[in-house]
Amino acid sequence: MAAVLRHHDGRGIPTMLTKLALEHFGLTEPEQLVSFVYGQENVRSALGEASRLVFAAAKEGDRAAAAIVEEAVAQLIRLALTAKKRLFPPERLPFPGIIPLVLSGGLFADNGFAERFLWHEDLLAGGLDPRRLNVPPAAGGLFAGIKAGRYSDNGQGQAADSRHGKREGRSS
Repeated sequence: MAAVLRHHDGRGIPTMLTKLALEHFGLTEPEQLVSFVYGQENVRSALGEASRLVFAAAKEGDRAAAAIVEEAVAQLIRLALTAKKRLFPPERLPFPGIIPLVLSGGLFADNGFAERFLWHEDLLAGGLDPRRLNVPPAAGGLFAGIKAGRYSDNGQGQAADSRHGKREGRSS
């Protein structure tokens, strides 16, 4: 949104994001974007939809979109390296060497973004071993619940929540 508005008011470079965003959200003027997106019941979802537009424009060579993608990659790498430093200072490392970093969902659903992230020199030099998860992100929550002994299948297509004695049928 910021790139569209910067171009519209003369502060930014031309971008195909304007046309893509207006068409996607069914709007006619860039000024409508902010109130439309932030007027949505789920703002996060609306912004997430816009990320697909950014990826599409970047793949087509749009400079503004490419800069957004590169900045997002850089920010996530800084976040990952900071988390590693805080969670695993050298004196507390459970084992010497590289720490696995699991990537799933959201931005990593876009192959172009994921590849930029996976092969970024700062990430590779930072002692992290990135791995893409090939299952939906919700599978991790399910696995954690099963591992913690909170959920089990009663053999009749129902999940039992052992904490509360609840049973829920599976939906097909």
